[in-house]
Amino acid sequence: MTLNKGRLRLSADYIPAACLCLCAVVFGRRFPAACLCVLLHEGAHIAVLLSLSDDVIEITLGCMSADIIDRGRLSRSDTQQAMISAAGPIANLVFAAVFRYLYIILPYDLFRECAMISAAVGAFNLLPISVTDGGELAAMILRRVFSERTASIVTNAITIVFLIPLCVLAFYVLLRSKNNFTLLLAAMSVAHSVLRGAFE
Repeated sequence: MTLNKGRLRLSADYIPAACLCLCAVVFGRRFPAACLCVLLHEGAHIAVLLSLSDDVIEITLGCMSADIIDRGRLSRSDTQQAMISAAGPIANLVFAAVFRYLYIILPYDLFRECAMISAAVGAFNLLPISVTDGGELAAMILRRVFSERTASIVTNAITIVFLIPLCVLAFYVLLRSKNNFTLLLAAMSVAHSVLRGAFE
């Protein structure tokens, strides 16, 4: 399935739809808040990307991720690339504060859920793991100091150092909360992306 809208081209198959249904069951009443926070995150990336490029932006929805195909990446400066990477987490942290303020004024559970989830998504994406925005920023800094190969090795080492305790913490949260799969799904998504990159 492909959807064209202006300079955006969205493609997906039935697997992401099935994953959305699974997430709706797992997250329950938090599902609308989680969807909104992820849309704000990805929307911020896309908005900055559209402002810096005249190319068509292709978005492919996969089972555990949304891949934004950036054809003009190589012609862009490090500063511009850093702006694109940082846009998502910054948007999440800003909207977390906005939702928190709205909850103080109008104490609806949805605002509280959005504030917590948006802050969590922003903080998670700032981790220096190779598949997150923080990982992109860390790799950019490392490439300025080391060679491409050394920067890649250091980035992979940092990813493993963060991924192991993240998975342990995810299972701990799951066991303590009985039904909170959020961190486990995030850890699985990171592990999936790391393994996919290793075998490509």
